Amino acid sequence: MGRGIHPATMFLLDNFIAVGTQLKIERPGKSAESFAVDSIEGPIVKLFSGEVKQLDSPLEAQTIRESVEKILFLGDMLVSLGDFRKTAHPLVPAGYCEEWWSLELKKAVKNAGKEKTAAFDFEKIFQNPRQVDCFTATELSIQFGVPLHPKFTHFYGQMKKDDIKIAAQEVQKAKKGFEGDKIVLARFEKTAELKSIFEKICLPHKVFENEILVEEQFAYPFLKTFGAFSKSEPDYSMGNLEILSALCGIEIREKEGTFIGARMGRPEQAKPRKMVGNPNVLFPIGISGGSTRS
Repeated sequence: MGRGIHPATMFLLDNFIAVGTQLKIERPGKSAESFAVDSIEGPIVKLFSGEVKQLDSPLEAQTIRESVEKILFLGDMLVSLGDFRKTAHPLVPAGYCEEWWSLELKKAVKNAGKEKTAAFDFEKIFQNPRQVDCFTATELSIQFGVPLHPKFTHFYGQMKKDDIKIAAQEVQKAKKGFEGDKIVLARFEKTAELKSIFEKICLPHKVFENEILVEEQFAYPFLKTFGAFSKSEPDYSMGNLEILSALCGIEIREKEGTFIGARMGRPEQAKPRKMVGNPNVLFPIGISGGSTRS
């Protein structure tokens, strides 16, 4: 069985996991080989400067590898449906992803009138749902009632209720930087408590002197999620996602899905595989030569 791992993760782990590496995994099945897939979520790291960022390319991982203080999230692992069927393992919850969001948006657009759909380039959006900007994504949720785009949804399931209250209070006090009518920067007073919350939910941000900066790519949807433009007081006895959905007026889905543990399988057994006869040259013969390909 094969598992997809982001190539940035492979470099971030000092090339410990490479293409074809045997992994012992928790589920489904007992082992699998790893292969590079760059269309899934890359790893999220904390640098020595305090900055938290997501790595989207192997080159970026190679460049900043020496500056990484801590890996907060190793990135997604892609598991095929067939692996669950083959091992008769029950399906486990998956995190909200771009493909899921795209299908829900297509359904919503199909049921909407031409007036609402005219303002958006849906051909471009559906062609590459990962490249939707934060303003378009938020507006699509408002206009068509779809959940917030997964790119701008963070690991909110990891928060405690007190964390949500603190973050909501800080969002109300945050200084907002504008470019025209668009929010391109959110400035928060730097506190150990708030910094810890941002790291817990893997929100990309920078630290500058006594401030925490959330920049354009994530600022507006993050502020909206925590009620910066709302005066409603949610019922804090509800679950995390229900509280945030009530705060922002947009449905917030679970990003985490299911975490899967894995380790390298028996590295001490790794050795060259020799073919009988020690051939000097190999060449393809297709299906010729019968079952032995002789």
